Amino acid sequence: IVLTIVNRAGREVSRYDTSETENSIDGLEWDGTTNGGIEVPAGVYYYSAEVRYVRLNPEDANQVVKGWVQLIR
Repeated sequence: IVLTIVNRAGREVSRYDTSETENSIDGLEWDGTTNGGIEVPAGVYYYSAEVRYVRLNPEDANQVVKGWVQLIR
């Protein structure tokens, strides 16, 4: 899974790639900070998660899930 968080202006705020860490999908959560640990302001943020499933047909393995989250401080 590659999870990307962007602000309303479309600038990337945070990015997590589970293939680059020892964390499993269970530990994948955004805590309202940038990758550098700086808290972002309250507001609406958008996410895109590129998910690779194990499927018999490799063409069906990749899926993109998009949505938004309201960060309240």
